[in-house]
Amino acid sequence: MSQSIQKTESKKQVFLQHNMNMFDIILRYAILMIIVIIGGALGSIPIMLLGLPFFWSAILGWSPLFYILGINHHDAKNGMS
Repeated sequence: MSQSIQKTESKKQVFLQHNMNMFDIILRYAILMIIVIIGGALGSIPIMLLGLPFFWSAILGWSPLFYILGINHHDAKNGMS
């Protein structure tokens, strides 16, 4: 039983590990700002809310799309933990 708990915990750690580097995070912030500015100019809150996934992925440093595709740009040597 304890082995299955350890396997589950290790899967969670891999699932939640950072997989984006600083360039990816900055790119997501830029996309977020463009979407929010366009939504604000049009006066459309739903368009502005389209930026929310970019915000969360940038804040967390984790992209679900990268996880699904097995892409990992994160490098521990670049100063991010």
